[in-house]
Amino acid sequence: GGGCQVPMGAVATVDGDEVAFAAFIGRPDGSQLWREMGRGRASEAAMLGRAVAERLLAAGGRDVIDGLGT
Repeated sequence: GGGCQVPMGAVATVDGDEVAFAAFIGRPDGSQLWREMGRGRASEAAMLGRAVAERLLAAGGRDVIDGLGT
């Protein structure tokens, strides 16, 4: 994880049987920020959350996290 070095966050809201996720991650120096969102059935919330996280990592978040040790 990014700990306190990386700007990142996520929020989920539930409205009836629907859930919406929003997540972001940025470079520690603020030069780039990636956002991803997803919406689906609340019964599939875990799967939807993973999908949003995977898209965020693929968009550039993985490079940010991997670069923390350098």
